[in-house]
Amino acid sequence: MEDKTKAIADASIDGKGTQDTENLEELLKTSQDVPVEPDKKEEDKVVVQKEVSEVDKLKKIAGNYKIRAEKAEEKLKLPKKKASLQNLSVKDLSALVKADINEDDYDDIFDYAHLKGIPVVEALKAPIVKALLTEKVENRATAEATSTGNKIAGQVTPSAEDILQKAEETKEIPDSDADITKLVEARLAKKQQK
Repeated sequence: MEDKTKAIADASIDGKGTQDTENLEELLKTSQDVPVEPDKKEEDKVVVQKEVSEVDKLKKIAGNYKIRAEKAEEKLKLPKKKASLQNLSVKDLSALVKADINEDDYDDIFDYAHLKGIPVVEALKAPIVKALLTEKVENRATAEATSTGNKIAGQVTPSAEDILQKAEETKEIPDSDADITKLVEARLAKKQQK
């Protein structure tokens, strides 16, 4: 028996016999004939069992992580229920009306309430929301007070002399009856002065 194992070892070291498949098959057959000590078999079984149990544990952990990941993906895919006027409670609606909130600010309040997971009534009490609403009210007041765009500040009524001068330069008669009356009066006054 020792001769066989020695021959196998020599063939594998030299590289002879491993080149062709016949020698390889012969080597495999002879290696199976080599007796293994009984203690080694038991140790190998214990090691294999430990490895199998560790693999099973890792499979269970991987399965749990997979389930968690799938649940998280489902939560992300679900549309978030955002507050709007249609799905507000009576308490929330009455709080918005009592607080005299501009309709343009509703979305900011709803977003904050949704972000914090609190009702709109509590969101209105939050210092951040109060500061935001105060700032927006001030911005609106400033915008109304200052002239934005091409608004005419006020119509200036031309004097009779201005109407007469314009009519003499352009040779056109004014459109409104009041301006025509002023033009006639200005011409008469000018003739009387001469």
